[in-house]
Amino acid sequence: MSAEMSWIVQGGTNIRNQEFKKMGKSTASALHFDSLVKEIGGFGRFQLITCSLWVLFFGLAGWQYYITVYLITEMDHWCQIPAFTHFNVSTLKHFAIPMEKNRFGNEIFSKCHMYDYNYTDLGNNRTFVRVENMTTVPCKTWSYDTSVFKSSLISQFDLVCERRWMFTLVGTLFLAGNMIGSFASGFLADRFGRKPVAAVLVLILSMSVIAGAVVHNFPAFLVFRFLVGATINGAYQTLWSYILETMPIEKRSLAIFITMAGRVFKGITFVLAAFFIRNHVHLQITSGVVILVPFISILLLPESPRWLIVKGRLQEAELVCKRIAKINNTKLSPTFSLEKVTMDDQEVNSSSKMPTVLDLFRTPRLRKHSIITWLAWGALVFSAYGMQLNIGKIIPGDFYLN
Repeated sequence: MSAEMSWIVQGGTNIRNQEFKKMGKSTASALHFDSLVKEIGGFGRFQLITCSLWVLFFGLAGWQYYITVYLITEMDHWCQIPAFTHFNVSTLKHFAIPMEKNRFGNEIFSKCHMYDYNYTDLGNNRTFVRVENMTTVPCKTWSYDTSVFKSSLISQFDLVCERRWMFTLVGTLFLAGNMIGSFASGFLADRFGRKPVAAVLVLILSMSVIAGAVVHNFPAFLVFRFLVGATINGAYQTLWSYILETMPIEKRSLAIFITMAGRVFKGITFVLAAFFIRNHVHLQITSGVVILVPFISILLLPESPRWLIVKGRLQEAELVCKRIAKINNTKLSPTFSLEKVTMDDQEVNSSSKMPTVLDLFRTPRLRKHSIITWLAWGALVFSAYGMQLNIGKIIPGDFYLN
């Protein structure tokens, strides 16, 4: 379930109460959780800490959304000819590589073919003439231009010529993981809690990134890349739900504004790292290690009190609320208790049928909000990924500044 879907499901109390009344659910309560949030400090120091954690998480773990284009960046390449190692690149291409036209009609040196010379004999002959219209043969191995990037998946696994299509699998598997993680994380977080699920997902994310960096098998790398996509989006949704559940309704728009700083932080920190780390393996390892910083921060958080109340664990929820109130420098009443707290979430969960994604379509208002949110979010994501994954292709200019 996406963060936007969570907003609809967990969002404004008025909308939810009206909808559940239409569905035959009573929302009368002595004290609603959204009122309880105000009682324990509203938007205070604790809420600022959770927003800061989100900025830290998305600013560092979010590198994985940008790193794909650096992993599969195209590197100029040509046939590798061991007998010509004593030649510079220009001389080698002049004698051994045929010319061909690219898709724009410009003549360039071939990236996949070379002249069919006896290169062992020619390597010992320092004076020979290039023969035009000579038979060409496909490359067996390649040399790469390392003037901009020291390495990439293209050079590591020779994803060129007949294997060129395979580089698209890196982004495809990552996005497929995103989709699976979005749905799976919601069910896991509802069952096992926001904090443990977020922590485990972030830890798996870090380990998957590092494992993908050190494997020497392309299919194995794709498996780890799928796990990266699933865990980063799963952690994203779970942490976002956590923030909304501990945030006063009237301050949720402010929370969104603050957390968007994570996108800026992500762009600045990743580009700086990529600029100085031109080796794709070292860049991946670095991006996996920095994820451990938000992982440790998540371990210091309490469980979501809203989730604890829904699960009937009122004693634990009461301790968490007191801890939040203390952080917010709010003095609670000596008689503070959660015994009278009831929530519409409890009422829904106590029914014979557990809520599902289909509940977002049960009433006209929820149906309208769901469809509009999905369409708007879909358009935003497609345009964002379209630009991010095509830097250096459809977007001219400096690779790092763009």
